[in-house]
Amino acid sequence: MKKTIFVLLLVLSFLISCNDDNPLKQSQKTFLLQSGTTPSSVSDLVESYLYDPDLIGIIEFHSNLRNDVSINWINNNKVVTNYDGINNYAYAAFKDANNNPVTVENLLINASLLREYNPGSYAKVGNDELDLNFGNSISNKYYIECLKHTIIPDTVFDEVVFNNRVEITNIQRFDSLSASQGFTVNWSGGSSNAKVQINFDLRDFEESTINYSSGFYEITDNTGSFTITPLRLSDTGPRGKLFDLSVTAYEPILRTLSNGKKILLLGTTVHTKSVYLVD
Repeated sequence: MKKTIFVLLLVLSFLISCNDDNPLKQSQKTFLLQSGTTPSSVSDLVESYLYDPDLIGIIEFHSNLRNDVSINWINNNKVVTNYDGINNYAYAAFKDANNNPVTVENLLINASLLREYNPGSYAKVGNDELDLNFGNSISNKYYIECLKHTIIPDTVFDEVVFNNRVEITNIQRFDSLSASQGFTVNWSGGSSNAKVQINFDLRDFEESTINYSSGFYEITDNTGSFTITPLRLSDTGPRGKLFDLSVTAYEPILRTLSNGKKILLLGTTVHTKSVYLVD
């Protein structure tokens, strides 16, 4: 299974570190969010929101556009198959002022039910269909029903519109990218005011990586272009193998509920293409 899918199944716990004079140091210790991203990128993105004493929940709308490959072994033969499609996921977490998990009776996104996998934490993953909308002014509707806890209104029914999904524009599947020359990746979409993460990860682990780093990521502003230098690629390998190049765009939107509490809506779009890294 793809490394990114594996990461999607992890529960990422972010420690909110505060200065001694920060009044939220004791109360805002840990906030759980199941996410398809790395801890450093998410904490860098949403840290300022997590300091808000009225924040009681996060909902992530996560969509991965894939133009990559599937690698399988059949009768000791490696079979590489093109994969083209969109994988949608949704995650949510709710807590009270003391960071205790808050359980809700129902949580739906575009009429799809998210299931509780840990107290106060919800997800919709796997093969279940989930429609998510990005761009074209098409909204995503979400519904929360919470009858047993006053920190969330009995019912919340709202919608959110995200920008166009991120898409890599200058690199195609199976392109050969030079480690000695470096390369530039261009993309469109995402929010101009938010962050973008670029991942470059080994896809084919047939050969030992003991002499190499199997990948890296960079976080940058959404300028539509980023150059990976030869120095950054110098210890990445092995050469001649398939790597997954991904661009992830994050779009945080803060919503205030009728009782004054807040939830963070995080639109996350990913575009992944499989490429060769050569000398």
